[in-house]
Amino acid sequence: MQYSGILYNDMSAAPGISVTFFVQGCPIRCPNCHNPESWDFNGGKEYTDEIKIKVLDCANKDYIKGLSILGGEPLCPENRKLVKEIVDRLKAEIPELQVYIWTGYKYDDLLSEHDVLLLELLKAVNTLIEGKFDMSQKDTTLNMRGSKNQNILRFDNLQ
Repeated sequence: MQYSGILYNDMSAAPGISVTFFVQGCPIRCPNCHNPESWDFNGGKEYTDEIKIKVLDCANKDYIKGLSILGGEPLCPENRKLVKEIVDRLKAEIPELQVYIWTGYKYDDLLSEHDVLLLELLKAVNTLIEGKFDMSQKDTTLNMRGSKNQNILRFDNLQ
């Protein structure tokens, strides 16, 4: 499995300090994407056992409050297995860890797929930022989003 990058002490993606994981590969390819180098499924770096341990060790620090997963596209079929593995492993060790995922897909469309792996993954998500980036609706003042058409869905009450 490939990944695009990792920020171990990120203060820009989500509230507090998080480990931010960028998946590699995106079929959506929004025009003016902030991370087009992550589009190629064959690019990036190999997700090794050493990286798995490093991510877990970093997330286990007292000051880390969240896991932010961006892309590429975290919820495309090609990346779901890796994302679920990361989320499951971290939530098993750190149940209070907040999970944030940014996706170009709409939540209702994801639910309509009836993909068991995807549905299990979504149950572990605390906050989902949904919708494709739209340059015509770009707004740099928005919290956790790049364009007005994107939505923040919080699932904390469902956990």
